[in-house]
Amino acid sequence: MNEFADQYREIASTMPSEDERIACYNEFLLDRLENIMPGLLAEEEFDAWMVIGRENNEDPIIRTLLPGSFYGASRITAFLFTKNNRFVLSPHGSQLSGYYESAWKVEDGDIFDSIGKLLSDLKVRTLGVDFSDNFALADGITVSLFQSLKRKLSDEVTLVSAENIAVNWLQTRSEKEIEVYRNLDRIAHVIIRNAFSRDNITPGVTKTRDIELLLKKLAYDIGLKTWFGPDVDFQRKGVEDARCTGLIEEGDLLHCDFGFMYNGLATDTQQVFYLKKEGYDDLKLGLAEVIRRTNEVQNILARNFREGITGNELLRVSLEDAKVKGLEAAIYSHPVGYHGHGAGPVIGLWNNQDRISGAGDLKIRNMTCFAMELNCRTRLSLWDEQNVYGFLEETVAFTDNEIDYLDGRQKELFLI
Repeated sequence: MNEFADQYREIASTMPSEDERIACYNEFLLDRLENIMPGLLAEEEFDAWMVIGRENNEDPIIRTLLPGSFYGASRITAFLFTKNNRFVLSPHGSQLSGYYESAWKVEDGDIFDSIGKLLSDLKVRTLGVDFSDNFALADGITVSLFQSLKRKLSDEVTLVSAENIAVNWLQTRSEKEIEVYRNLDRIAHVIIRNAFSRDNITPGVTKTRDIELLLKKLAYDIGLKTWFGPDVDFQRKGVEDARCTGLIEEGDLLHCDFGFMYNGLATDTQQVFYLKKEGYDDLKLGLAEVIRRTNEVQNILARNFREGITGNELLRVSLEDAKVKGLEAAIYSHPVGYHGHGAGPVIGLWNNQDRISGAGDLKIRNMTCFAMELNCRTRLSLWDEQNVYGFLEETVAFTDNEIDYLDGRQKELFLI
């Protein structure tokens, strides 16, 4: 009996309609503009922040500033934020009332003339725009738009990088968003547990690709969109490759990496399953130790999370603590939010367990969410001392100097 199939059906029956989703997204947008944006602007030294993009080549931040029924910039669209005002310059600016004050209409002529006049009226001398050497998500202004601004603006206006506010706008979550994340994390767990069941896996018949497609279908059928893969692989006694794909057999240690988007928020989850082989209960106990040791690495990382520490320092102290405990760990955690690989401090990379320039130098901030992604390598005596990896990942929130496992975490070996 697959209890998670029943839970999935229950979730499917209660998923909001498209109109309900848009209404919820718009409520959160207004909340963010009114309660998050002012605090971020207060941290900056420039007078105003402009996010500007052209249709079909938008600054990635533009989508996060538009209501849910809009899909991107129209022609050229610009948003301007000061400590006291929010403006939009767009052919559809009048449709954004309630969120922004419209400062341009098509019949006004050249949008850059209107931008120049608006900046002059507001006495803006330093204007933050989205260019960055370090962060793609904060590097959204195109060369042509940057040059157009330079040509049209008064020499009294200096263009400066808005890298910090761009990253912080993308990574900072509201309390309402974190509660939505809590439900999304539960949905992710239910979909995964539903897929990894005897209802869906027949040893010697089912392939890893079949489960990947099933995970994608289970997400799409309830209105979710996967943002990568999903990826399914296995570890097998006698095979050194820790990420095997193909035909699934009894005795395999299965692993999935699964993430989806819902209403502008991305999840990222990895779990591990043992496809039980008759007569091998002792092996289950050995594999359970793999999960326990990986949980220990999670505990170490969670303990070291604190506001103000850089991603690089968090990685260094956590790896040192793991080594003291005899754990062969690798940590490669990253922010999640509007993007799966989101803006904010990176804590290691799967191929770099040393200092990471740029993203690793950013400091951990309150009210942010991460994919706590890592593994721990364990030599398994019942597999003739073969290395076995515990690949685990959970979407977590960091609030008030604590890690919140939104829907819990895997703390035991899941059996199929």
